Amino acid sequence: MLLQCIAERENMLRTRKKMYVSILLSALKMLVSMQKYACHAQQLVHAYHKGINGKDAAWACKKYRGHRVIPSFILASLDKPNA
Repeated sequence: MLLQCIAERENMLRTRKKMYVSILLSALKMLVSMQKYACHAQQLVHAYHKGINGKDAAWACKKYRGHRVIPSFILASLDKPNA
């Protein structure tokens, strides 16, 4: 009887540990997603602040997604009218 209680307790602890690990991993995935969203929003705000319209800002953010801000040469090329 005592051994059965000990085995049940150990099983419960293993199950609880798996549950905590699962919750932690899902929280980390959400954190990465939030970080990507914040970086994208920062790029858009930077482009809007520099006077770029929404369509051009979205294009520049998609093209230069590895940077936190839009490079200045892209901002300059978007200011020029297409000839």
